[in-house]
Amino acid sequence: MHPPFPEIGSVIGTDDKGSRFFCLGRLGKGTFCSIHKCVDLSYAHHSAKDAHASVSDASPPDDDGGNTSKTKDTTKKHERLVAAKAELANFVDSGVIDGEAAVLKFLDASLPKGMVPTYVDYVKQLPTNPSSSQLASVAAADGTIGDKDAAATGVSAIIMEYLPGEDMHLLRDRHCQSLAVAEKQQQAGSSSSVAASPANTAPRRLSVADAVYLVADVMLPLLKAMHEVGIVHRDVKPSNVVRTGTTASDRNFKIVDFGLSKSFVVPKDSTLADPNRPWKGVWMSPSFSTSMNNNDNINNISGGNISSSSCSLHLSKMEEQPKDMARGGCIRLERDCAEFRGTSMYASLRVHQGRDHCPRDDIWGLLYVFCDLVSGGLPWMSHAAARDRSSCQILKEMVMGERGREDWAGAE
Repeated sequence: MHPPFPEIGSVIGTDDKGSRFFCLGRLGKGTFCSIHKCVDLSYAHHSAKDAHASVSDASPPDDDGGNTSKTKDTTKKHERLVAAKAELANFVDSGVIDGEAAVLKFLDASLPKGMVPTYVDYVKQLPTNPSSSQLASVAAADGTIGDKDAAATGVSAIIMEYLPGEDMHLLRDRHCQSLAVAEKQQQAGSSSSVAASPANTAPRRLSVADAVYLVADVMLPLLKAMHEVGIVHRDVKPSNVVRTGTTASDRNFKIVDFGLSKSFVVPKDSTLADPNRPWKGVWMSPSFSTSMNNNDNINNISGGNISSSSCSLHLSKMEEQPKDMARGGCIRLERDCAEFRGTSMYASLRVHQGRDHCPRDDIWGLLYVFCDLVSGGLPWMSHAAARDRSSCQILKEMVMGERGREDWAGAE
């Protein structure tokens, strides 16, 4: 008998779907979810099916022995290693993981290849009713109450492509530490071994050229592609951009973590639509909206009990869906007041002030990322680390000229 997921050695998935995933260990943990490295136990079966499909779907050769087909091969390649993003117990049925699964599936199908992790599956596992000894084992292995309770109450997990590379935050820290070591060696006039600086004392500044590359050439095209299909990320930061490989020559990155992402396009006949701002591109159809709207209700933990069927994919391309073509889409009206979503370090001032998140707020977040990379920090960095959101807002208002220094003195 396997231990409850996500303990090491546990299995999530069902035989009837032909997809089962064996947990190798935890890769990281966020506010709402933890992410785990897994092996796809059905890898050999899928690989055989893929090989058979690619042979059977091949076009017959022409008279010259060539292939006359000009269509793109859309067969999805299966990988042995995958990542499973599982909701923590405190957020079971909050709708966060359901909404993220819907967004990732939509983006994987809508965006050019190589921009987001490949969507593999979405698994909703019923409670396993583990024994007390199993619960104790999970608690000892994981060190958190969240994952232990998730095993007891059931768990939902997004299965996606495993990205072995570092995120941009870790990459920056490692690069800056290597530069600090090289500088010490140069000052010492020797090539002898020099100990690395502690993470909290090593300089965090990148060169302007490196910062421009990471922001303008890597992050900006990823956000632009999302915005062009009607999705706003709402949590732009270096740790949400991950390198796809582990070698120095690998310069490909993918944007991740869509737990707060949201469509800013709605059907034109919706009461939330702005009739003066029609949308003519690709957008998430209403079948996704139910699961996504729960991203704005994450404090209502009892709500959002969404079935996995709500994550079926429907692309709202006008030429492909007559019903959506008849309805059309418009940009969503801005709400009078919106709850804060994002990370205080990089959130735009508008978001701090209760304004609805839109694409320009993603770009403001990107500007703050650039300033952080090139200067080694931001004026409100210590307050963001202390989760003091109000101080972050005051400092940003001072930077933008909306407050004077006397306001900061009063806040202190």
